[in-house]
Amino acid sequence: MAINLICRYCILINFNRFTYYKMDGYQLERLYINTFAFIGIMIIAAIQFGILYKFGLKGGIIFAIVFSFLFSFGRQLLLSYARGMGDSKGTGPSHEFELFSSPLLISLALFAVYSFGMHVYIAYHKTGVLNKPVFFSWLIICIGAPVLFFSIKTLRTHLTGSDHSKNYIRAQFQIFHYNELPIFIETLKIKNTTNDKEAEIQILNQSRYRSDEFLNQLNIWDKTRCSNPAEEPNTTFIPLNSNELYLSWYSPVEGTYYSDVLKFPINNFEPSTEADGQMILNIQLEIFPKGKVYLYTTKEGKRHTYQVKSKAINEKEKTRFIELFDLYTDSKNQNTFTDTHNIENLKRLQTRIDIEESLFKLSYNISAPGDLNSIHFDDRRYWGYNSTFSTLNTSSLKPLPYNITLNFTNTGNINLKSTTIFFDKEKLYKTIESLTKENKDMPVEIFISIKGIDKENFEVLVKGDNQSIVFTDWERHYETED
Repeated sequence: MAINLICRYCILINFNRFTYYKMDGYQLERLYINTFAFIGIMIIAAIQFGILYKFGLKGGIIFAIVFSFLFSFGRQLLLSYARGMGDSKGTGPSHEFELFSSPLLISLALFAVYSFGMHVYIAYHKTGVLNKPVFFSWLIICIGAPVLFFSIKTLRTHLTGSDHSKNYIRAQFQIFHYNELPIFIETLKIKNTTNDKEAEIQILNQSRYRSDEFLNQLNIWDKTRCSNPAEEPNTTFIPLNSNELYLSWYSPVEGTYYSDVLKFPINNFEPSTEADGQMILNIQLEIFPKGKVYLYTTKEGKRHTYQVKSKAINEKEKTRFIELFDLYTDSKNQNTFTDTHNIENLKRLQTRIDIEESLFKLSYNISAPGDLNSIHFDDRRYWGYNSTFSTLNTSSLKPLPYNITLNFTNTGNINLKSTTIFFDKEKLYKTIESLTKENKDMPVEIFISIKGIDKENFEVLVKGDNQSIVFTDWERHYETED
């Protein structure tokens, strides 16, 4: 019970102040393992001391060899079980190598060093004669070296922590792209050129990709989400006042490698506060075809546009990137990307570009109970923006939305506070295309009628000059008044 409480709650020194800190699951697990390992080592050391005292050096050597073999063999059994009853599929080291390699040698070496010093110490107890040069040399090596090592390590950790607290800030990156434009990011690095401090961001789970067959099996909300994947590196630390962003990636659909150094507008970012009280920057990038990159800042919601340069690479390097794609996507049980149908991939990408960049002469007519308080749109071009009904009700060139959120007041018995309607954007695009017949000047009106919270009381109608189509490829979420 006492060990459990000590492990769960620790008082840590945080530079100039004490911090009461509750460990997370991973840290707690590591502390348990280290604690029991220390207890086990002390028990084994006591046993070896007793054997040396009772049976002499010969008994100590026999115990050391037997224990080392048992330790290595037990470790091998655990490894075999973890790999599926010993089936390593030929990818790992042989059983013989693992049995007679580092665990055995390390165990024997530790026993040898420990036994040597204890043998000299026991001889002193039995004879009263201490070989001082030998014993104290052993003591300095066995105690002084580890103390020096851990002191240096602790000092380095403290200096690193102090440097981080003064010169770095936590950051969370998100890198968006079309599903039809899978990318493999090779370099993502950010730097403060004033003090030469930099941070390289590792992306362990990337190359997100879904096939059309997979997407068509999803509901509309999940299809929208998977059609706009985001590579999300783990939270990292970046230098304060960073002013350069190094970015390079390979686009297999385009068969092009992009690489450039971008100006990073750090002053346009405003840190937010995490639940643990630490400050964090949220950095969103969006990668488009032909090397176009958007960087979304958090202060005033600004968007910066960059044109990243392409760089020539040979066929060997292209093959390496495709192999990396297959490795990442297959390991995550995703649809493995292949470049064997490149014409088909390019067609998919061009269709997606046409949809995302399309502008139609749209107006909206919304009929709902109560008063329409506010409207929020999400689409690829702006990601999210508020609008007014008078703006929406005016026919003008507008992009197609992914979803529309309507907020209401005074809805009476219907008790509807807000609703979000998610559109299948590709089908909405095809519906409007069929009405306009490529006449981009033709006005199109989208009617949204809401008479209650049940789905049958929702209706979406798309109307052209001479034809109206009931649009059914949508889903809705709603929220009622408390």
